[in-house]
Amino acid sequence: MSEIVKEMKFDNKVIVVTGGGVDKGTDEVGFGFKTAQDLFEKGANVAILGRKIERLRNAMQEIVGSNLDERFSIYECDISKREKVKEVFKLIKQTHGLVYGLVNNAGINPSHTGTVDTSAESFYKTFRTNSWGAFNCSRAAIPQMTEAGEGSIVNVSSIGAGEPFPDMAAYCASKAAMESQGKSDAKNHIKDGIRSNIIRPGRARTPLTAEFLDNHPDRLRTVLEDQPFGGLVTPEQVSQGIQRLLDPESDYNGEILEVANRHQQVGGKQILTIGEISYKLKPEERMSSTPPPEK
Repeated sequence: MSEIVKEMKFDNKVIVVTGGGVDKGTDEVGFGFKTAQDLFEKGANVAILGRKIERLRNAMQEIVGSNLDERFSIYECDISKREKVKEVFKLIKQTHGLVYGLVNNAGINPSHTGTVDTSAESFYKTFRTNSWGAFNCSRAAIPQMTEAGEGSIVNVSSIGAGEPFPDMAAYCASKAAMESQGKSDAKNHIKDGIRSNIIRPGRARTPLTAEFLDNHPDRLRTVLEDQPFGGLVTPEQVSQGIQRLLDPESDYNGEILEVANRHQQVGGKQILTIGEISYKLKPEERMSSTPPPEK
């Protein structure tokens, strides 16, 4: 257990976090911002990507302060645009060096509807960011990781990918697609020293969900009934899970970690505890971090 709760350090590791911006003057932050903040405090060189430059500047101000720090950089980038992503990752390499870690966190959910009531435009838009965007970033990061001989990718999914919500058809489908890509990367690139894992947060209050939860108190009650141990998941919990997977000393590969504050089922599922936070792993999906022998 002591190995699990040990202090993680990321000195001089270059880690890219997508969707790391924050609104000014708010106490509500997302998974990306909190993860970027924690990684920076633990010595990483952090680059955050986002579509709104003001939110990125706010994040920089909150994390770094008024004095610029060469270990922290921001990039205005729509990750659904492949050429822009390629350009930004080249800039990150020039600024910080080869990328070690990638947190595919950026996500949108423009429709809270089932299949019949979801427009084709909304479905396409959701996939462009949540699935295609993660693909673009992984595709840009993996060659740098291969060159470095090490790397770690964490895809921020949702419990909705494994247990789809009835009113989020596009969102859940896009996260499931991202998970499949992450598992494929785990198999394809362990030979290059690159690990790929998935984290599934439960229902949380973030800038993405705040308005919906405020306007649908009935849904909030349902969420709290499903997550009775601690209620809504916090960005701090998710950040710790992401760090656990990014940790250079970790050997997790092809893993799904669930952070949901709900009853921990047994039935062959392993439970990790970091501090007071429980993570549910699925050993049957775990892949060896040891490359297969050459034929």
